[in-house]
Amino acid sequence: MKCFPGRALFIVYLVTLIFGLVFGYDKKVLSFVKEHGQKQQYLDNVQQPFYVVKPGFKQVTFIGYTRPRQVMDIIGEESGRCMQVMADIGQEIGHDGIFARLDTTFIDLELKKISFDIKQLQNDLDYLNREVNRYLVLAKKDLFAQAKLEEIENRRDQVCYKLGSLKVQKNILEERRKRFIIRVPPGWIIIQRSLQPGEWVAAGPQKILGRAGDFSSLLVPFALTSEEYTWVKEHSEKLSLLFLDFPGKIRVKAWLDKTYPDFDPETRKFKVDLAVNPDLLEKRGGLKAELTMQLAAPDTLLVPKNALFERYEEHWARTVSGTDVQVMILGSSEIDGQEVWRIKSKDLKPGDKILISPLQ
Repeated sequence: MKCFPGRALFIVYLVTLIFGLVFGYDKKVLSFVKEHGQKQQYLDNVQQPFYVVKPGFKQVTFIGYTRPRQVMDIIGEESGRCMQVMADIGQEIGHDGIFARLDTTFIDLELKKISFDIKQLQNDLDYLNREVNRYLVLAKKDLFAQAKLEEIENRRDQVCYKLGSLKVQKNILEERRKRFIIRVPPGWIIIQRSLQPGEWVAAGPQKILGRAGDFSSLLVPFALTSEEYTWVKEHSEKLSLLFLDFPGKIRVKAWLDKTYPDFDPETRKFKVDLAVNPDLLEKRGGLKAELTMQLAAPDTLLVPKNALFERYEEHWARTVSGTDVQVMILGSSEIDGQEVWRIKSKDLKPGDKILISPLQ
């Protein structure tokens, strides 16, 4: 006949009861029965699935909004009338980097005039060079006064200096003419535009023609404590942001782009910028992003939901030794796709073993 552990325990108790009624109880017998019963109960519990209690954490969520990596004001370096605007609000600047063109009629005329002056002086210089060479030949034969040669050489040098000055002026005009094309870095997006074709553009920052932003990557600023910043650095390879403005939400890989050295003594926080690649998103500011951290919480523990049971409107866990421990549920979290309870208990600590489905 096959004997089960529960039936054997029942027989032991029954024999002990009859023996006690007939001969009286013996302390050693009672001790044996008690120890044997506890041991058997412990062995029965160990055979059930158990869970090792893990240290808990607190989940902290931050909300931030995207902004461009860099923003610049568009201003004119030269005054003139606007002839053409190449990009409107929301459009990218082309590979040539041209935002607008100004009228170059007058500076083109100045360049044309100075080019004629340069040709004239170059012609005079060539003539004087020939004269100097001719007088050098005559000087060897003592056919004229030395002062005449020096006079011609002086005239040649003056023409040479003036020619050099005109060439510099021409270079200045050519450089100024380049600035009649208002440029923005290629690939940047126009954020604001206040310039229309035919409008007069005044040089200098008094007149802002528009604003452009670099959206090659989007920055999301956050203000963090020292503990939170440490978490970001430790998880720098696994950072991600959840963008809430899209159907179904989008999770995008992020990285720590910039840490500001300044510190706010009132909030005891300092600023950092996380960056994301906008290819999966929209290239614009104001996208709502969520950063979730799991920080250590020494007073909390993590257990599976099926490891707790309710009794008298209170929650309990059962250790593998059969002891019922009262716990207080703080909330739920998710670990590796499994939902668990965050609990607090003075009788449990990380590493303790509790039963799974203890009432089954």
